[in-house]
Amino acid sequence: MDKYILEAQQADQDIGRVCTASCPLLETVQVPDTKVNFLEWKMMTRARQASEVWGGLTLLVAAVSQAQERPPASPPSLRERLARMSSTLLSVRGILRSVNVEAEARLLEGVQTPALTVRTVEKLLSIYRNFLRGKANLYITEACRSYARAGTDKEHTAGLPLLYKGLGVDTEKGDGVKSLAPGPPYLCPGLHKANSCSDPGSRESLGQPQKALGSSRPPVVLPDPLGVGERRNRPGDSMAHWRSLFQSLNSKKPTRRSYTIYRNTPEGEGACRLEGLQLKVVEAEEQEGAVAAGGGKGPERPACCSWQDRWKAGSYMVLVGLLIFIVAFLLGYISSRGSCGVCGDLLTVVSDERPYGMGEDPGEAPLYWADLREMFQKHLNKEKIEATIRTISEAPHPPGSSRLDVLSTHVLNSFTSYGLDHSWTDSHYVGLQRPSRQQPNFLHRVNADGVVLEKLPLGDPQVYCPYSASGVVTVMCIQQGGLVFANYGRREDFILLKQRGVSPQGQLVMVRVGQISYAEKVANAEGAQAAGVLIYPDPSDIPQDPRRPELSQNTTIYGHVHMGAGDPYSPGFPSFNHTQFPPMQSSGLPKIPVHPISANVAARLLRQLAGPAAPRDWHGRLPDVPYVLGPGEPASQLQLGVHNVKQSVMISNIFGCLEGRIEPDHYLIVGAQRDSLGPGAARSGVGTAIVLELARTFAAMVRNGFQLRRSLLFVSWDAGDFGSVGSTEWLEGYLTMLHLKAAAYISVDHAALGDDKFFAKTSPALISLIESILKQVDSPNRSDQSIFDQVTEHGGQWQSEVIRPLPMDSSAFAFTAFGGVPAVEFSFAEESRPYPFLNTMADTYDNLNRALHGRLPAVVKTMAEVVGHLLMKLTHDHLLPLDYGCYGDVLLQHVTPLQRIHSTAEEPRSDPAVDLLSPRRLCAGS
Repeated sequence: MDKYILEAQQADQDIGRVCTASCPLLETVQVPDTKVNFLEWKMMTRARQASEVWGGLTLLVAAVSQAQERPPASPPSLRERLARMSSTLLSVRGILRSVNVEAEARLLEGVQTPALTVRTVEKLLSIYRNFLRGKANLYITEACRSYARAGTDKEHTAGLPLLYKGLGVDTEKGDGVKSLAPGPPYLCPGLHKANSCSDPGSRESLGQPQKALGSSRPPVVLPDPLGVGERRNRPGDSMAHWRSLFQSLNSKKPTRRSYTIYRNTPEGEGACRLEGLQLKVVEAEEQEGAVAAGGGKGPERPACCSWQDRWKAGSYMVLVGLLIFIVAFLLGYISSRGSCGVCGDLLTVVSDERPYGMGEDPGEAPLYWADLREMFQKHLNKEKIEATIRTISEAPHPPGSSRLDVLSTHVLNSFTSYGLDHSWTDSHYVGLQRPSRQQPNFLHRVNADGVVLEKLPLGDPQVYCPYSASGVVTVMCIQQGGLVFANYGRREDFILLKQRGVSPQGQLVMVRVGQISYAEKVANAEGAQAAGVLIYPDPSDIPQDPRRPELSQNTTIYGHVHMGAGDPYSPGFPSFNHTQFPPMQSSGLPKIPVHPISANVAARLLRQLAGPAAPRDWHGRLPDVPYVLGPGEPASQLQLGVHNVKQSVMISNIFGCLEGRIEPDHYLIVGAQRDSLGPGAARSGVGTAIVLELARTFAAMVRNGFQLRRSLLFVSWDAGDFGSVGSTEWLEGYLTMLHLKAAAYISVDHAALGDDKFFAKTSPALISLIESILKQVDSPNRSDQSIFDQVTEHGGQWQSEVIRPLPMDSSAFAFTAFGGVPAVEFSFAEESRPYPFLNTMADTYDNLNRALHGRLPAVVKTMAEVVGHLLMKLTHDHLLPLDYGCYGDVLLQHVTPLQRIHSTAEEPRSDPAVDLLSPRRLCAGS
């Protein structure tokens, strides 16, 4: 059977290469339902088990024959597989007949066999495989165990004629024995063992062994258990035979006993004595007759039945009974605590893929890790990922737009169609900024009298910086003054300006895209008392070669400038409907106007600056720009007007859930934003495609036997371009619950920005798990190399190449900073240059695919494999594989500088609050 099962599994794995698309049958065929629960199977009667096995085999033989008679239009190799299946089923039928299945099944004639219908060869092959390794294998294994028990347990000897008949022993012939057929000895190898030695005296009673037909091995012979042949061939009373047998036993002198795994045998007779395998039955009637023939005296007790042996047997029975009681007590205790899932690990379940919505039995056992990986790879579909990215990135879809409403319905319907346990929408009412249609934003060059000398183009009116100070603060809407160049707008950049004698106070500050977020640039400029900020993409940071798929020099890049996450008009409160909030707003909102400009406009402004030269490392690649610090010429000034307006918008987060079996209240969350101010192929399309495909894949795995220990939550966030508003508002609404029950959060917002470098912006607790996952997933560039091998091939440390801290503009940041939930954001990026179209109106599928050299689907599929492997480990393992030792090491690394500052103070012990930062005090408190 093992051979047949292995062949069926191999054929099931290879069917995908034979049927590249699908191999539908010409008509629907009926097959047995191969789903079996081990506990229910053990509770069935023998006849019911035989009925299901024999009836299932009959259905399967008919289905394969029907598929052979009317084969689908398929390659010849498929017909060969069908012929092989038919031949194997015939062999299995012979095996089942040898263990008397057909006779047992007749006892329940009229009982209908559970059946299904299939329409494809793939499904037929899956049913065939599961039937062999399921019900058929269980029945045959139990039959073998029954034969083995019959040799030592007299309670089973009443059924020996039936068992011998199933094993090929003919008790009706005169010699009392028959050699076994070729099937059963190999079916039950533990029961039939070749004997290298035998008792010469036993050869006369057993007769000469006959050679089994079709087998080169010596046949295994069994005695006539009931003496049927001897009574039939030898005249006279059969009681004389038993009387002489007992007399011969009594005439022997007691000898020292040696022990084997079968029975007690006299020392010197050898371990291969055939009597050790004999099964003897003495009927009550014959015993009474033997006693009467012997003058009323029964046969003397053999030496093996001495009081010492009976005492030992009684001791063993007491110990076994005590052990059974302890095991039963422990199982009952565990069951009363609701932890029966632990026992489920010992059960074997074979199940088929069934229609959505049909549940699985609680007794199913989780698969091995290799099986899970194989199942995950089988169901993950690269074509579906590509189609979803194209659908999401067809046009801009900002929050509250009709286009985003269509995509929201698409995502919700997808979760429902995948057969998830739950799918729902969670709505919030948040304050978002939009450009004013009546008063467009502008950037003018004016003279001292305020007369407009030149109108500088700002590009697409839908490209702006959300949460910039605007018409709400009228005084701040229009600022006049000079211009100062501040590199990336970092703190050290403003410190260097001050050292060079250039003050940004009251000036417009122009900074480059990169290094830090827009919000940090604006906060640093506001701290330096600047009047406003202009942000541009420099060619040294973002390639802008028109001959290649790169950013146009007239393109602007948008980004929000709120120094924080979530709705800034309800900080710390969830923005549910009809919720009353105090009149307050986030302190992270800037008080100065901000607007993005293109590289061409920036070059025109920088050419008119005066003042000291900028440091060499501040120089970019704008053509004909001297890169000086400013300010500009006093004869002309700049005038920036920003008229963004606040609107109340309903946003919708969409959820899909697969419940865990053991710990359903512990959640693993994977999410990505769905909205985008532009087409958003990289910003929202890739992440949404990964979330949808993972939901579909894990739902299919659950239907095929994968047990989730913990619940999986798939989320599509809204208003991500405004500072992870959707995810943060949901986190604020359920913070108490998520702090206790969310095990980890995985973000896939920037999953595919290239294919050269892999980054994991993560909490320290997940670093060890990420390392093990990267060693198991192949690189998208080199199929023969894992991602881990790729990042370490030049001898570098993998953590320095891969691990990065969580940025504030990531949706994962709020889960770690506010909820204390371990979080990670994965991304692929280019090593030589960044993806140029991120956060622009040119972020389309075609541009993203060209930037990745036509390998976008492969890169996204690899990222889905990384996230999928991480989810499988987190939801499958009994203990969460989180490394809190690493977390503690990172904390100590940050505490050490604080302790150093404390030690250099003039009075190190004067401030008890500072003394609390001592590592000794921290360790004692923990």
